[in-house]
Amino acid sequence: MLSALNAGASGLIAATRRQAATAHNIANVLTPGFKRRDTVSASAGVPPTSGVRIAATRIDGSQGPLISTGSGLDVAIAGEGFFKLDTPAGPRFTRRGTLAPSANGQLVDVATGFPVNPAINIPPEARSVSVSPDGQVLGHLPGGETAVLGQIQLVRFNNAGGLEETGAGLLAQSPASGGPQAVAPGETGGRLLSGFLEGSNTDLVRETVAQIGNRAAFSANLRTIRTADEMLGELLDSVG
Repeated sequence: MLSALNAGASGLIAATRRQAATAHNIANVLTPGFKRRDTVSASAGVPPTSGVRIAATRIDGSQGPLISTGSGLDVAIAGEGFFKLDTPAGPRFTRRGTLAPSANGQLVDVATGFPVNPAINIPPEARSVSVSPDGQVLGHLPGGETAVLGQIQLVRFNNAGGLEETGAGLLAQSPASGGPQAVAPGETGGRLLSGFLEGSNTDLVRETVAQIGNRAAFSANLRTIRTADEMLGELLDSVG
């Protein structure tokens, strides 16, 4: 009975964590560059009847859909890599390519205001800005001149699934991910597409089905706990 209680309790916790992960994925179905989270299960103990637990949560790095926006500083990564941002807490990484010049002309992530690394400045006279597939930031100036304003670099990780979420759609390196490695867009890294954003790779149908399964698992484990608790109560009454 105690093993049934333990198995039910660990199963209840696992179902709750899986439900939280799927809810997070669904909440970000429209977030540019978002990568859904997978939970990794493991045995909660020995013997296997001790139940299951969630051993880790991993990022699913599969490519999201490429969505045309027509804005030259909306930039999607087709393939491997992350944009690197400088923040007060240290470097952060994202697949969200919504870029724009700040008030002082520095190229930043629109959602957070953090600048891209390496730094790129957009002159006020630039009529429009675009990004080439190999990462060159091109300013289209008065008189028809085009100037190279900077170079976007990407980074990759040996285990991108091990990156840690830090909020606002940003990721940080972890012992599991390893350190960032600079890669050249279009060569060792993904190709950059100006005028596009990568959509979330969340599959709404898949996550909805998972939510239904999680609720069923939660209910089943709750019944196991209640049944074992009732049996334990009857046993204590009989010997009391």
